[in-house]
Amino acid sequence: MVRIVLGEPGLTLGRSGDRFVIRRGGNVVACYPASEVEEIVIARAGILVTGAALRLAVERGIDIVILSRRGLPIGLLHHVGLSGFALIRREQLRAYDDERGVELAKTFIKGKLHGMIYVLSRIGKASKQYNEVVKIYIDKIKPYIIELNEVKGSHIDSVRSRLLFIEAEATKHYWNCIKEIIPGFPGRVHRGARDYHNMCLNYGYSILYGEVLRAILRAGLDPLAGYIHVDRWGRPSLVFDVVEEFRHPIVDLPLFKMFIKEPEVELKEAVLPWSIRKKIIELVNKRLETQVKPPWRKTKPITLRESILEYCRLMAKYITGMEKEIKPFTLKP
Repeated sequence: MVRIVLGEPGLTLGRSGDRFVIRRGGNVVACYPASEVEEIVIARAGILVTGAALRLAVERGIDIVILSRRGLPIGLLHHVGLSGFALIRREQLRAYDDERGVELAKTFIKGKLHGMIYVLSRIGKASKQYNEVVKIYIDKIKPYIIELNEVKGSHIDSVRSRLLFIEAEATKHYWNCIKEIIPGFPGRVHRGARDYHNMCLNYGYSILYGEVLRAILRAGLDPLAGYIHVDRWGRPSLVFDVVEEFRHPIVDLPLFKMFIKEPEVELKEAVLPWSIRKKIIELVNKRLETQVKPPWRKTKPITLRESILEYCRLMAKYITGMEKEIKPFTLKP
């Protein structure tokens, strides 16, 4: 399947019969049959999408994601037939007040910690130079998984502070390890980052937010009703929850490899140029198409992109009682 990314100003996405046509200045740049397109991403301003192209997208159930300058998904157009999963959303809200919410929160964090170990293990295996350092920090993270398993509670509000403490302590060790491995990495900075490394990471995560948002909606879940992240007006808390399990193997791994192999790019201002953003989009999308075998899958492997959707559907089944347990997303290094 094709993922159309429109990232250069002056492009126009139009329609010709049952095909999407991309033009620049009247000249055709590319043409894709609608049956082969999975998603359309508008990655910056200065892109024109015709009404005919919009109609073709929604008729075929093709999502259109609009990214901000920082790469965050600020809009999502999808077919109305994907909404209205009343039973799932009722149970999703009810789960906040019982053991299901606790188990989901534990699962998100457990998946995150395993993701950290996966990335560090891959880096250690790829380079003997970092192998010993990585082992030290992996041994520091592992006990927090055991501590996480011991957390019990009947309501997420009664255990959230402990879960967040476990997550924060394990995360400190992870980023301290990365600081030792990647030259010039200043430590993790979230909002307001002005350094090259953190701006790249934040942009990569924003691409993943869009993927997770689409998967949550397709699974019939409410992206605003999360469990770890507290509710705030307009905040997609469940998106932030689910992203925790996938950010390390999908974004961190390819970007860390890029940081290690290539010198830091000097920026004239605290904004990533399009050439860097384009490269990050390519790296993350390549990673999303990597074949893996999640722990719940007994048959053939699927892509990481498909794993996100499958995980969200399993989460919906767990919430509604169709599945008795929910396993975290983990990969073997």
